Amino acid sequence: MSDQQLSPADLKAALARWAAANARPAWRPTVATGGDHAVHSRFGGPPLLVPSEPSPTCTQCDRTMQLMVQLDLAALPAREFGTGILQFFHCVGQRPNEAPDGKPDCYADGAWAAFSNEASHVRVLPAPGLVVGDAPTDPKWSTVSIIGWEHYLDTPDAEDHLAAGLQREYDYAAGTVTIDCPAEGLHTTIAIDAIEVEEMSAASAGDKLGGWPRWVQGAEYPSCPTCGTQMRLVTQVASNEHVKHMWGDGGIGHITQCPQHLDVVAFGWASG
Repeated sequence: MSDQQLSPADLKAALARWAAANARPAWRPTVATGGDHAVHSRFGGPPLLVPSEPSPTCTQCDRTMQLMVQLDLAALPAREFGTGILQFFHCVGQRPNEAPDGKPDCYADGAWAAFSNEASHVRVLPAPGLVVGDAPTDPKWSTVSIIGWEHYLDTPDAEDHLAAGLQREYDYAAGTVTIDCPAEGLHTTIAIDAIEVEEMSAASAGDKLGGWPRWVQGAEYPSCPTCGTQMRLVTQVASNEHVKHMWGDGGIGHITQCPQHLDVVAFGWASG
């Protein structure tokens, strides 16, 4: 395809059409503070447990892990995630000002990686027959109930542009970037600073259900250990938003699921 000469305005319009065509449905949680245990989708609070089951504990320091996120999959506006109760627990034991409790500080260096099960635990439980576990003693982790979802359209993050059909090839010596987008019949070379190509489409950074992941250090989709399929985003967990916890230095966490094996879920996070 021959190189096209487009004005910045025409190029922006073409990239906006591409981004809109690749947008995915996403939902921001609307929340209410309080311990309504009939609302099974929540941040923090007491987890639902199998009767007589103890809360999950950290493999590194043996502390009880904190419920970070719990979702009633059957009640979500996105139906593709199946049924059951999705839960994400994480150890919050590494707190410098914590009173001594006889347990070691928790240095779980590999907990950022999906499927590490190091200081974290993600699972899907069948919904019937579960009981409410003990409430956390620290008010920081009191229940924040998810009472609704605000729909919007989420566009691909820069790290997913290629997977969505937009290729960028930089020539830093020449100070140019070549853009290919077959869906728009687009092949053009422009000055790197003519427009911010990577900023023409970016995934939202906050807590959300569905949509595109907002990547911090590059795309890190895990693969299903059962079938090898690339896993998809269920929910994104930002630092210090509804979960009052920092992922590294203001990073972002992702709960992913195999689209073929709905009980295969994972959590990973990255920080800038």
